[in-house]
Amino acid sequence: MWKSEVQVWKARLDLDPACISGLSQLLSEDERRKASRFYFARDRRRFTAARALLRLILGQCLDVAPARVEFAHSASGKPFLRDTTLRFNASRSADIALMAIADGLEVGVDVERVHPQPEMQRIARRFFSSRDFAELQKAPAEAQAEVFFRLWTQTEARLKASGLGLGGARRQRHEHWPVCEVNPEVGYAGAVAAETCGINLTLHEFNFSV
Repeated sequence: MWKSEVQVWKARLDLDPACISGLSQLLSEDERRKASRFYFARDRRRFTAARALLRLILGQCLDVAPARVEFAHSASGKPFLRDTTLRFNASRSADIALMAIADGLEVGVDVERVHPQPEMQRIARRFFSSRDFAELQKAPAEAQAEVFFRLWTQTEARLKASGLGLGGARRQRHEHWPVCEVNPEVGYAGAVAAETCGINLTLHEFNFSV
């Protein structure tokens, strides 16, 4: 694979039922049970497609069948692969999924659909750095939702890369990790962070075919 490179894969998740049926066969029994718990069929389909994306790309990198990819979890709950230097992270929002993958670098990725957020100020005050919070306050009212989600995805990507999660948001060790904006679609914000001095990022689009 590649050193010092982060690949980001984007996929649309709203697929026809026949495609979803085929992708479901790639998932583990536990993943299929999780999919079945979603109340709305649309959400079940999107979860299935996002998990299949993860398995298809990792399987290709590891040269194993997608259904045979096995995940482990760190103490903080971050998924990883045993016995390989491959690192990955994934995120989805509405009908868009992003997956970041690197060799030997911890990575984090986040994607969010931009929408009105009534709790924006409270969330930003709690989780944003002082610099990011000040940037949000300076933004004009009509642009605040877009600025909020741009900064939120950067914060979340760093936290996910470090494995801290939101519970570690006030710790400082993740804040020096570089982060790159990713613009997957109009109306979405995205970001990827990595444990490196700089990110050599390539963006790819994944087209499902089963």
